[in-house]
Amino acid sequence: MDNNESEMDIKNICDFSYLSEMMGGKKNLILGIMDAFLEQIPEELISINEAVTKANHAIIKRVAHTMKSTVSIMGIYSLEPILKEMEELGSTTELSSE
Repeated sequence: MDNNESEMDIKNICDFSYLSEMMGGKKNLILGIMDAFLEQIPEELISINEAVTKANHAIIKRVAHTMKSTVSIMGIYSLEPILKEMEELGSTTELSSE
């Protein structure tokens, strides 16, 4: 895969227009948000994986909600419906187990 294909893949996955607009196009701020995202997401994925393994619906709901906001800011719209469903299932399962 060459650089042009890589760039096209990223453009198809992420839409940074909202982030850029929020940060007034300031590259240093955008890069700071991206760095925080890259640091935060692996931790959230570990948390959600552990919660799924332990069937901890409250944590699934909380982490999915947090991730939904995070991926939205980064313009990763393809993950929003999945995270929304996880959040809703966490709520539904939480209520049915009480």
